[in-house]
This record gives sequence, structure tokens and C-alpha cells, in this order.
Amino acid sequence: MTTTYRDVKGTAKDYWGEESVMFGRFLLCLGLLSKRAAEGHPQAGRFNPEEFKLSCRPVLGDAVELLAHFRAGDYSRKTAQDYYNAFKRALTLSGLNVSTWPDAPKPSRTERPYLEAYEAGNVLGYLETQHPTIAMCLWLSMGAGLRPYQEARRPSTLQIVHWPTKNEPWATINVRDGKGGHQRQTVAPKWSWPGFWLTKKRWAEYLKADLPSARTIRRVWKAAIEACIEKGLVREMHLDDMPTPHSLRHTYATHNRSLGMERETLQQLLGHASIGTTQVYDHHKAKEAEIGALG
Repeated sequence: MTTTYRDVKGTAKDYWGEESVMFGRFLLCLGLLSKRAAEGHPQAGRFNPEEFKLSCRPVLGDAVELLAHFRAGDYSRKTAQDYYNAFKRALTLSGLNVSTWPDAPKPSRTERPYLEAYEAGNVLGYLETQHPTIAMCLWLSMGAGLRPYQEARRPSTLQIVHWPTKNEPWATINVRDGKGGHQRQTVAPKWSWPGFWLTKKRWAEYLKADLPSARTIRRVWKAAIEACIEKGLVREMHLDDMPTPHSLRHTYATHNRSLGMERETLQQLLGHASIGTTQVYDHHKAKEAEIGALG
């Protein structure tokens, strides 16, 4: 009996659930690869993993090339890795042997692409003139450390408990439904200009706004980065180092650590389950201290 695409999709749906993130990742991989396979294999509907891989090779090649393809589609290296692994997992659950398929290379946790605070400010300033709603969404990532798609793009789950004032120029935000359903409180410090971005009028407009999809945000962000590089507002960078919207969280974390924020405090603000995840920002702090000593 031959396993078909429908069989694999049904297995993945039963295992993860139709609304799960992993199932969505699997569908993205399956749709992309089945299309590529159909272009090079006349029996694409009959699923043989080894033939399937070979039929994809002229376009996508092995795992590294597949990840590069996702990267070119504006996905971060970590997201591309997750998509590929979800796809392999679904095939394994369907009883197919993909043990010979290479593992997705793990992105280095000490080489996360990020923008300096002034660069992030330049990009957000540019977006403010083009797409103010998207600019507000992404400021919540840079200014308050929110995850851009799961948290910043869902303002109804956020509560402003302290508005910035002249004497207290910071904002405090309650995140009622963060990653994994957890609650936390985060702060938009003075350096992120909360008094400019977080006014009551602007927040009311953001609550009523028709927020674009994550894909649209990525597309607009990429265009803004390229425009700012061309204008000299952001340093030149290689495609593989191109920051994503999620990189603004790294800007928030990196800048706060460089200013002396304790690791445990930053862990709470970012909503990291493990302190090990927060430690990745220590090397930025050490590097800036070294540069300061040389200066």
C-alpha cells in the first residue's frame, strides 16, 4: 500500500490538531515540497520519501538548501529549522522512514541577528510614515520586548498599567496571554521612547485597527530594512544576517543588558522559561564593555 500526501496530512492533523502551530508548519512544508515534487515527478500523489526527496533536489536539494529557501522567504533560521523538523516528524508518524534525511542545522544562539537601538529606531521611524499600525506593533517588540506575532499583534491581551509621564517616562504592560498561556509584566524603558509611541489616543487607535497578517508584517518589514540600508540608516548586512521582526526583541534584551539590567530581571520581562535562554545576551554585554575599555 502506497502512502499518499492525504495520508501524511491526516496523520499530522490527528497528532497535532488542526489549529496547532506545528500542524501549520507541516502544511507549509508539505504544500511547498509537493508543488516542487509535482514539477519534477509525474507520480507526485504517490508518496515515496526517497523518490520524493530526489524529485525535490533540482530545486531545493538537501536540508541546508531547503532551509535557505525558507530563509529567502523571510523566515528566521530558527523558524526554518522548526518547519523542516515538523515536516520530518509528520513523515515519521506516518510510518515513513526518513532516518537518512539530514537533520536541520541548529542556528547559533550567540549569533542572533539584531539591530542596535538607534537602527531599530530609524526603521520604526521609516515605517511610521508608511505603515503606522505595523510600526506600532513592532515598537511593542523593540520597546517592551513583546513577541511580535503572538503578543504585540494581539493588543486585546495587553493591559497598560502605567502610562509614561514627564516625571516617570516609562510604561508598564501586563501580558495576559503570552507564550504557553503564561502571564507576565514587562516594561518599556525610557530609552525606547514610550512617551512617543504609547499615548492613550494612539493605543485606542491600535486596539481598533485591522491588524495585518504575520506574512504581511514580514514583507513590509523586509522592504523597510532594505530601504533603510539604502538610505544609510542601517548598516550593510548579508542576507543571512538580515534581522526579522522578532529580532526587535533581541534589540530590547541586548540594550537592556548593556545598560546593566540583571539577567534574572530580563528573564522575567521577556517571559523566558529558562535562564539559559536569557544568557545568550551576556556576550553582547561583555563585548560592549570591552569596546568601552578600549575607548
